[in-house]
Amino acid sequence: MSTPKGFTLIEVLIALTIVTVSALAAYRAASLASNEHLWLKERSLAYWVASNRLVEVSLTPPAVGRYSGTQTQAGLMFHTEVEVSNTAHPRFRRVQASVAAHKDGQPYQLAKLQKYVELK
Repeated sequence: MSTPKGFTLIEVLIALTIVTVSALAAYRAASLASNEHLWLKERSLAYWVASNRLVEVSLTPPAVGRYSGTQTQAGLMFHTEVEVSNTAHPRFRRVQASVAAHKDGQPYQLAKLQKYVELK
């Protein structure tokens, strides 16, 4: 009597289950990597916007106060807020730039940089 060759139904189902779980894990990892990439891109662009705002302020130091506006970088809209304040030394001002974006109608801060500017 010859023995049957091939896989049983149970063995095939177990193999399919293993392949399915592996495929789902790979899909989840790719999805998380993609989301992380988008978040890092948005955050990097926000730091560039904050840096740009600090350079603008250091070229022509404004009066003490709070200034807000919007700026587009790589097709994304960012809300910027620059706060200029006095320091202990009368020839220097502290400048802080904050950059935020909106998600689901709610603002969330992405970057915050500060710099000290000498008045001419």
